[in-house]
Amino acid sequence: FTLPELVGNVGMTHKITLNNAAYYTHALERAGYLKNIGTERKKLFMLINNTGAKAPQVMAVAEVYDPNLDEIVLRDVPDYD
Repeated sequence: FTLPELVGNVGMTHKITLNNAAYYTHALERAGYLKNIGTERKKLFMLINNTGAKAPQVMAVAEVYDPNLDEIVLRDVPDYD
């Protein structure tokens, strides 16, 4: 799927911007749920880790939580050195 396709589908029931969709897909890509099989200019995402029906949540503390596994699968820890 592409970002415009994601925005179009999600936009049927939720308010979403292209920037928010890009942020979410980037987090899911880093967490190992999505893979970009397109180019950097025209991203085409493929789901590579399907853990269940509930969507992973990008947390405000820079974590990705998967409610299907009941665990945090990615946590960004700032490097203050």
